[in-house]
Amino acid sequence: MSTEVTDREARRYVSLEEHAKSLGFTRLTRLRYGTYDHLILLLGRLANFVSRDLSRKREALARSGSSGPRPPPGMFSGMMPASEKVTPPMGFTPPPDDPSSPPRATPRYRTDSDLDTRTAEALREWEQICLAFHEIKKHFGPDFEPLGADIYPSQPTPYGPATHYRTYSIAGIWMNYYMGLIVLHRAHPKMPPVAMLAAGMSAKTTMPWALQLSRIAAGLEENIARLTVVSTLMGGALIESAFPLFVAGVQVS
Repeated sequence: MSTEVTDREARRYVSLEEHAKSLGFTRLTRLRYGTYDHLILLLGRLANFVSRDLSRKREALARSGSSGPRPPPGMFSGMMPASEKVTPPMGFTPPPDDPSSPPRATPRYRTDSDLDTRTAEALREWEQICLAFHEIKKHFGPDFEPLGADIYPSQPTPYGPATHYRTYSIAGIWMNYYMGLIVLHRAHPKMPPVAMLAAGMSAKTTMPWALQLSRIAAGLEENIARLTVVSTLMGGALIESAFPLFVAGVQVS
């Protein structure tokens, strides 16, 4: 998939811009929401890749004859489906004649050559997604820079000095961005299909992002233990930090 914006995405962005202007949103507000939309699309693309590549990883592990850990039984291996046959929750199953229903799974890798081809394709797709993460970061701009010590002095945390941004939403974008990088490298095609094993093997690479994410979360509100009331804005920011912190925290020892 190309990193260029498609015509449909461009039209959607222009439409969102016009709606935002009509509601009186500022340039920074529109910038934040547009950036978050694009980041969520990228995270969805990453999740789709991780889920699709698991069956190839399981096959590669089985053919290697490795005695290492195997994915647990059941539909899910870690946080992703363990196979392409996933039973949707009640009420979400598409009708039998629905054209969007996934086709029946068929054997993919009849030979080692087939598996090698799919591995090469997975590596190329992973590189494209990695490039997309670098591209979106290049467009964040000066409004996404952390506040200097002269504006908001940092307090020490177990992860390093707390990092502060001008709004909670910008901090949330950065936390989700670093979470995406962590998941991306844990999902490298050469990593094992067992989620916790991949987290440990890639920890040296992902640790700087895990620590940076933690510093951002710590900077959302440094005196929260002394507060008697949590505003809706702060509450939303703390909720937004929960899942990125979970993803980062599983590798901290």
